[in-house]
Amino acid sequence: MQAYFETLDHHRRCLSAAQREVCQSVMEAFGSAMSLQGQDLQHHVDDALSASLTLWQVQADTQRDMQRAVEQWLSAVHAFWLTPWQDDDYPFTRALRLSDASCGAIAKMTRQVSHFATVRLSAAAVNAAREARRAWESGQGAAAPAGGYPRKSGCGRAK
Repeated sequence: MQAYFETLDHHRRCLSAAQREVCQSVMEAFGSAMSLQGQDLQHHVDDALSASLTLWQVQADTQRDMQRAVEQWLSAVHAFWLTPWQDDDYPFTRALRLSDASCGAIAKMTRQVSHFATVRLSAAAVNAAREARRAWESGQGAAAPAGGYPRKSGCGRAK
């Protein structure tokens, strides 16, 4: 349970920092949107998008880490329940071992699907922003800058 509470506290701080970063980026972009042009405006838009992606990633990482903490707790409960039941011939022992193996397999599959979905959704947002920028700049006669939107380093990154 301690690991669960530590994970919860860590991600609360990370989520708060990511939310603050999004608010600052968006407010800076809005505050200076009237006076900025070209690359300066794009820089603010890029910062806001990057901060939003960081916020999304922190939320996904929080969910994954909380799931991992619950899985570890459930595995410990299974091990505790199996301590007095060392004989594999008891139906209760077989049921607990099957339950533990099933929970582990489903949990792994769920984490993999969640990670894949998070990565693909983040990539979709970046690609949509890149295409919008290209369309905007082709209408303005400017060349699109090379490269994408780098993910900012920070809290909640998968280990």
